[in-house]
Amino acid sequence: MKTAIYSPEAQTAGKLLNKPIVIGVIEVGHEPNSLALAVQDSVACVCNTQDSTLSLIDTAAIRVSAVIALPIQPLAVALDRTGTRAYVTGLGKPLVVVVDIPTRKIVGEIPASEGYAIAVDAEGERVYINANSRSHGQICVIDTVTDRLLDRIDTGPFISASVLGHDARLFVCDYLHHELKVMNTETGNITTVLSLPDPFEEFALDRTGATGMCPTAQPKASSRRLICRITTWWICCRPRHCPMV
Repeated sequence: MKTAIYSPEAQTAGKLLNKPIVIGVIEVGHEPNSLALAVQDSVACVCNTQDSTLSLIDTAAIRVSAVIALPIQPLAVALDRTGTRAYVTGLGKPLVVVVDIPTRKIVGEIPASEGYAIAVDAEGERVYINANSRSHGQICVIDTVTDRLLDRIDTGPFISASVLGHDARLFVCDYLHHELKVMNTETGNITTVLSLPDPFEEFALDRTGATGMCPTAQPKASSRRLICRITTWWICCRPRHCPMV
């Protein structure tokens, strides 16, 4: 399979059209489905689920710099703020695999749960794993200092995504009830902050953390001002100012 590299400033044409263009295509493993990019360095990590591997990409050279065999089928990866540690979750074993990027080696396997989404806090001290299933769902909280599981917080079934805001709130999507939920990472309390007429599985915050977006079907007129369209994405809410939180 291939991973494409996009750049909005690579060519004059891209600048004039104000849209990203493809500047390279990189061969990775089979069934790549999750990618994490280090902010401080030109490194990207790609989960290859079918191969049970993690591809490390040198984004400056536009090539794979290393392929790391994993003891799980990876579904999600997140990097700490230094860009030197990758945390990988997936299927096959109830583990979070810790990869040291500079040495390209596995340096830890933390017992937790099979996971579908993962997030690391700004300090790099907590990892949150979305361990979803058809009958049951939970958020697993891991202490990266001691490499141990701290807590399991019930969420209900069919919960997806795992997105941390700057204010330490964890956003997840409730597919069954068409709801965006937020977990207070200090107390573990989960509340609903937004309901939509159609189900959705993904959520993203902008760089400031002030605006959230998720892909969903065209809303009805009764959806009011909480939703407005931007190409194929919708601004769901401004979490910091949402009166429901």
